[in-house]
Amino acid sequence: MEVRRREQERSALLQTIINSTTDGIVAVDKAGLITFFNPAAGEVFHLSQAEVIGRRINEVIPNTRLSLTLANGMPEIGEIQHIGRKVIATKRIPIKLEGSVVGAIANFQDVTQLQHFEQTIRQKLYAKGLVAKAGLDDIIGSSPVLEAIKQQTRRFASSRSTVLITGESGTGKEMFAQSIHKLSSRNQGPFVAINCAALPESLLESELLGYEEGAFTGAKKGGKLGLFELAHGGTLFLDEVGELPLTLQARLLRVLQEKEVMRLGGHRVIPIDVRIIAATNQNLTDLVGKKQFRADLFYRLVILHLHLPPLRERTEDIPLLAEHFLRSLSDGAPQVKKLKKDALAYLQRLYWQGNIRELAIILERALLLTDAEAIGVADIKSVLISEEPLDYSVSADEETGLEELERERIRQVLHEENFNYTRAAKRLGIGRTTLWRKKKKIDESP
Repeated sequence: MEVRRREQERSALLQTIINSTTDGIVAVDKAGLITFFNPAAGEVFHLSQAEVIGRRINEVIPNTRLSLTLANGMPEIGEIQHIGRKVIATKRIPIKLEGSVVGAIANFQDVTQLQHFEQTIRQKLYAKGLVAKAGLDDIIGSSPVLEAIKQQTRRFASSRSTVLITGESGTGKEMFAQSIHKLSSRNQGPFVAINCAALPESLLESELLGYEEGAFTGAKKGGKLGLFELAHGGTLFLDEVGELPLTLQARLLRVLQEKEVMRLGGHRVIPIDVRIIAATNQNLTDLVGKKQFRADLFYRLVILHLHLPPLRERTEDIPLLAEHFLRSLSDGAPQVKKLKKDALAYLQRLYWQGNIRELAIILERALLLTDAEAIGVADIKSVLISEEPLDYSVSADEETGLEELERERIRQVLHEENFNYTRAAKRLGIGRTTLWRKKKKIDESP
């Protein structure tokens, strides 16, 4: 009785283990008749045990190849098969008794479910800090040119294609990259950012691709995940992508094409699902012409192109930006220091080579060094980074100064947009018809 009870316990334990696993398990006898079919297999094939037990495997589940396993006695591991819309990874093992095949067992795993588990684990282990903090609501301004850029950002977010963000330093490229991620279907995945100009080539390669243990002297024990793997299911932001060395450009191109990476010192490829957003303040077209940037990679990155205007092309946003910076820099103080009207007008006339970042720095300096209740023009001039700031203000006697500035600005924007008047008008914050009229006047002027 005791032996029988122990056998029953052992059988119940084995049955519980097999039934509780997330893998589908199907067993057949040497005649190909189904002898075991666990609940997980029922979920994969939408069948119940009562429907399949005792029936021939080929009648119930097509293309299982268990009949072939019975015939040749050879295991098959890691096979991929399609069942309806599901992708299933299958393992088939013959059951042998005294050298003879007496049956076979198949193990089925839903690849989509495995990928979901993998993504969940990666997020739990590595997602700390890998989040997009900025959204479109955090981008200050209401100028027509900025509103057009925001609308374009929303459209790009609904796509899965790569995005290239261009613009001068300090225009907010990473904020727009984060906004695209937060508005996209990947917003629950990680947002991983790296500055391609901040690391030497050898370190940059290991950061992007990861490495196996012992790949090089000083390699971390157990190896390290690369940023592509960390960004799986989310977005990888490559800032200053124009600084990538040519050798790494080739590696990046391969990752984009194959959607897989191989770690340094590794011998296996790792599938990844990552959206790339790249940014640069350089003219990549010029770099391609100088053979400093790969043309094939450029066209891979520029599927969607978002060009951010400099602050001098959206000066109507400066009052809102100034108010925002002064409030945030006041650190909760009950009294927020204001700008005098003449100081605000002066800020709108400056060239702002450092764009929004430079504006924030200047206001922080003025806030810290001004004793008066309000910040005036003299206070601004005293804290300017450049001793001779590029001030484009003009007096009434300077008849052609302002007109020449406008003409030069229109020529520059049209050239940068390859004379696409629609895009140029959006950047300039004017209507397309107005731009045509102004351009005609420029062409007619001596």
